[in-house]
Amino acid sequence: MKALAHIPTLEVLAHRVIWSVPIALVILAALGRTADLMVALRSPRMLGMAAITAGLISVNWGIDIWSIQTGHALEAALGCYINPLF
Repeated sequence: MKALAHIPTLEVLAHRVIWSVPIALVILAALGRTADLMVALRSPRMLGMAAITAGLISVNWGIDIWSIQTGHALEAALGCYINPLF
C-alpha cells in the first residue's frame, strides 16, 4: 500500500471493491454455490444485511488504506489486532 501513496485513497478502495466482485463470483462458480447466491439475491433481508456488511468492510478497508498512505501503518496494525479483543 505504501507504493500506492500517490493514488487517492478512494481510488484504491474502488479498485479493491470492483476487483473483489468478479473474484468472488469465480470462487462461487468453482465451488458450485451459484444457486445459494441466487437465493440470497431474491431475499430483501439478505440484500439489506449484505449492503450493511459491504459498507462496514468498505469503511474498514478505507481506514486501512488511508492510514498506511499517511504513515500510520503501526497504529492501523495495532487497531486491527486489538480492536476485536474489545
